[in-house]
Amino acid sequence: MRKSFNNGGNADDDTAPADETAREKTPPVISGVVEMSPATARLIVIGSASFLSDTAISLASEATQSRYLKSLEFMQNAVEWALEDRGLLSLRGRGQFSRLLMPLSPQGQMLWETLNDLLALGGLALVYGLARWMRVRRERMQVALLHEVSVEKLVNDQREI
Repeated sequence: MRKSFNNGGNADDDTAPADETAREKTPPVISGVVEMSPATARLIVIGSASFLSDTAISLASEATQSRYLKSLEFMQNAVEWALEDRGLLSLRGRGQFSRLLMPLSPQGQMLWETLNDLLALGGLALVYGLARWMRVRRERMQVALLHEVSVEKLVNDQREI
């Protein structure tokens, strides 16, 4: 049962007329077809969007051992071409690649790990030594100040007598 509005705007519980239900079941008809596109129209047809997925990009990056961004650059270029903005194409950098280190032998890795550990321990020892030296220096200065104050007090006491 459908609600329809009569002329007064009140809802009635009448059934919908037959021609209205027939109109709802028929698909909309496209009334116009473009016979000719303007000269400035641009169209890009891409067969699949899977090349833009995270999986495809990560697989390509792992295979080349660098950041693979060619599919993203393609999409940027396509959008800029469609917008007819050639200025944006020249702004983007062309050389993006990772510079990887040459693989080390197990002995080389062990050497660098040992050097790294020794440098870290040396740095900790240096920080500890500086902190201890500053603490001893501060204590000596406090003792000297206390000694100075006590000597002045003795001298003042001697004068009063």
